[in-house]
Amino acid sequence: VSQSRYGGQEDYGLRKVLPSPRNRVGICERVYIPAMPNGQRAMVIAEFVGINANQAHVSACVNSNGGITFHRGYGYFFNASSNGEGVIATTDPILTTNAWNHVEIQVGISLTDGWIRVAVNGVHRFEITGVNTAISGSDQQCHSVRHGIGWRLAFDGGVANFYMDDYQIYD
Repeated sequence: VSQSRYGGQEDYGLRKVLPSPRNRVGICERVYIPAMPNGQRAMVIAEFVGINANQAHVSACVNSNGGITFHRGYGYFFNASSNGEGVIATTDPILTTNAWNHVEIQVGISLTDGWIRVAVNGVHRFEITGVNTAISGSDQQCHSVRHGIGWRLAFDGGVANFYMDDYQIYD
């Protein structure tokens, strides 16, 4: 079990570099959330990263009602909307507190034909297709995946803690 929590200016969680770049990637992990984030806090459970290790194509952030908001790039960070970043989509509330949630997220990286699928505890809960999931036209492949970031938005003095276990990546 790994605990993710904000630990200062840099808290990047677990990063796995893929053996070769992929235009579609899936992740599975069990996530235990003691309390949902609130205010300006972001609970980033996964990032699908391009060739630049500091540039995410898609970031998956748990929001205060248990939904997952998918951002292109680091749009969750200070509500950034520059460089093509911003909200791609938000799910209905699908995660619960004080329980292990088995979360599966699949992402297809494309400027025009991207897609995102989510299953929780083995049940398909969300899908969106035909969206821009690439941060740039020259980089439309996932090179690594980061998990367990627990980043706080706007450094507001709170924490966005959670635990993760049974982590897998697949194509």
